[in-house]
Amino acid sequence: TETTDQIARPDGSGQLRAISFDLYTYNSGVHAILVRPRGKLRLYAAGGLSFAYGTIESGLTGSLAYSGFSGFVAPGLSLRVADHFAISVEGMASFGSATWDQVPFPGESESDDFDPSIYGAFLNLSIPWGDVSGSGGS
Repeated sequence: TETTDQIARPDGSGQLRAISFDLYTYNSGVHAILVRPRGKLRLYAAGGLSFAYGTIESGLTGSLAYSGFSGFVAPGLSLRVADHFAISVEGMASFGSATWDQVPFPGESESDDFDPSIYGAFLNLSIPWGDVSGSGGS
């Protein structure tokens, strides 16, 4: 859940009121990761497809839902610094398309399209378990 900063929106009588919106956004789908299994330095790539859905809500406008799809790719590089501790850096790009159930702000919005795409970079700390030697056993 994310709450926006307050913005001025007209109420039913045309008076401007300061309101904020609560955004609830979700992605449900399948993700896969491919890891180069040997060595202290490991390259990996992740990807997936998801169903994107959610709502935006406020006391003034009520609830407005959207739904669509998204897919992502995420290449990364992991450094194992101990048997059960690793640090990695990862880039991520998620692309998608969604549609609001109705035009969000009639008279102001050009369409009911919503773009759930996001791009980012991450620094991860990991605690691997199981056989972390990369040999698959003794």
